[in-house]
Amino acid sequence: MADNPALSANLRRLSQELSEFADKSPPCDSRRAANQALAGEVASKMLLCNARGNTGFRSAITEQMILSRAEQLRRNPALKRPSDDISDEAVLGTQDCVFLFCGPPRYANPFLLVFKPEVEMEIRAEEPVASPFDSGGLRTKMRPMDTDAQRREFLERHELPVPEYREFLASTLATLFDSPWNYLDGIPPDPLGPLDLTDGDARRWTFEVRFRTQLALDLHLSAVLVPVNFATAQAKVLASDGTDKVARQIVGWAKAGCLETYVEGDGSGGTDAMLLKGVEVISARLGRRP
Repeated sequence: MADNPALSANLRRLSQELSEFADKSPPCDSRRAANQALAGEVASKMLLCNARGNTGFRSAITEQMILSRAEQLRRNPALKRPSDDISDEAVLGTQDCVFLFCGPPRYANPFLLVFKPEVEMEIRAEEPVASPFDSGGLRTKMRPMDTDAQRREFLERHELPVPEYREFLASTLATLFDSPWNYLDGIPPDPLGPLDLTDGDARRWTFEVRFRTQLALDLHLSAVLVPVNFATAQAKVLASDGTDKVARQIVGWAKAGCLETYVEGDGSGGTDAMLLKGVEVISARLGRRP
């Protein structure tokens, strides 16, 4: 991908700040050498995921791609809601992005699409960008600034090139975590590091990758997580209606070996069971040993 000077400058600055922080913090300084090899391997192979509700999941199958909210509205203006104009994405200027976590999901939805890191290398008209936190959390989960203009500026100063951001991810895993696997397990960094963010949850330190406009489902899809009851129901639908697109896709993924199922804790969808299953699936694909 073409070099973006602003993103490259951000990467150099953040890397330097992390290195200087580690130099002054004995725990970080001692662990980064011990963690370096594993951190590099984990960071380079870490999968990306997109958690979706029932409507969004079915729409992705129908379109055969995940669409940004802005692209959804361009294709069907009737979908517009009053909240679209004041959403976190609209305020932060990310409404035309498709959001993926680098690593497991940090909030629960019933369905999960997991992509291989190679998806970042696909040629696009507009390159994706990464950030070392969940951008949406800047308004609702993390409050380091007083105004939305300051939040937009903060986000811009922490946007990183893709896939080069994985170098900074590797340094973060080696320096701020007792074990690089802690990042996968949702165990917070200790210490939190030089990034000026407070409050919030795991989204404060989980890396995000934003693709412009759309992301095709056939691009390096590694796994699909669905509730077991949903998978069973779709098999029955296909048996009675061979043209149902969602049912055909679910059964097709099952035959291809990429469909993973889990039992919902309370039957309402979006339970912690999906989060735990997501960690399990990504761990297995990373070759993590028990």
